Amino acid sequence: MCDLLSSVGIILSAVLIYFTGYHNLDPLISMIIGGIIFIGGTKIIRESYLVLMESVLYKFRPGRHP
Repeated sequence: MCDLLSSVGIILSAVLIYFTGYHNLDPLISMIIGGIIFIGGTKIIRESYLVLMESVLYKFRPGRHP
């Protein structure tokens, strides 16, 4: 999902820059995409940490219903 949002953001900013000439959108969209990647990365690191510490991941804990 994050990859899709990043791709849409890139395409949208390219179109807006082309038609408006407002080049400040590029760094703004880049920071937003960087934030999305950072959030996704922290989730992966958290789950990896739990696996390495031999903990039970949240989605496999008893009492949690899908």
